[in-house]
Amino acid sequence: MSILKDLFAISGSKSTVDPQYASTPLAELDNPFRSANVHGHWHCHNCGDLWHPLKYNRSLHPFSKLKCTACNWSWQPDWEMTKTARPFKSTAKDPIPVPILDNELKEQVPYFTVCECGLTWRAKNLTSWWKKSSGFKKAAMSRPGADTGVLPKQSYIGFEYIKCECGAVHEASWKRFSIRKDPLYTAGNGEYLYIPDGSE
Repeated sequence: MSILKDLFAISGSKSTVDPQYASTPLAELDNPFRSANVHGHWHCHNCGDLWHPLKYNRSLHPFSKLKCTACNWSWQPDWEMTKTARPFKSTAKDPIPVPILDNELKEQVPYFTVCECGLTWRAKNLTSWWKKSSGFKKAAMSRPGADTGVLPKQSYIGFEYIKCECGAVHEASWKRFSIRKDPLYTAGNGEYLYIPDGSE
């Protein structure tokens, strides 16, 4: 019998998580979305509903709104997602240095944050603006390698532009993520843009 069949004890119309699977990593559970146009999923810890899909969008909201369809709770910072969304640990203020963004990643920036209401917001590419500023020249001169003229190639992103439709304004406490390729989801699950393996 699959883990998914064992996972839920059905009571009326509500599903509850069997305690023996409460701490099972999402990657180890049978995934009903594996063959669908889905790029990952997340787990609601309020009601126990496991299968909330992450569907990539080419917009300011790369994974739309993360809201549980069973209990209507918004995603919380301590609730896990699959490897498609890897925690981005930087809480720095804009502009934030990241590995160089090439080609489509210049526009489809593969970093995002999540508002308290559950709406995902894509980071903005600030590279062109920052490199033209006097602040960039000053910061570059103080970095290792400046005396040799060899500086790492980097792009710069920012989140401080975000004013959510719910009225919230971005805060550094909002959890940030980078978008990655999850090997558990096949290449046929629709196109999405992610950071190649080996990048931070």
